[in-house]
Amino acid sequence: ASGRVSGGSRAAENGCKWRFRCVNDRVAAMELHGTAYETALRAQYAALEATISTLKSQGSFLTNQITSMNASKSN
Repeated sequence: ASGRVSGGSRAAENGCKWRFRCVNDRVAAMELHGTAYETALRAQYAALEATISTLKSQGSFLTNQITSMNASKSN
C-alpha cells in the first residue's frame, strides 16, 4: 500500500485544493474591488481639487471687486 493514497486522504486533499482555490478566487476579487475603489477615489479627489481651484479663483475675483468698490467709495 506504499505510495497509494486512500479514498479518505484523497477526499481530504481535494477538499483542501478546493478551499485553496476558493480563497484565491476571493483574494483576486477583493484585489479587483480595491483597485476599482481606488480609481473611483482618485477621480473624486481630482474633481474636488478642480472645484477648490475654481472656488479660490472666484474668491480672489470677489475680493478684488470688493476692494475696488471700497476704493471707489473713498474717492
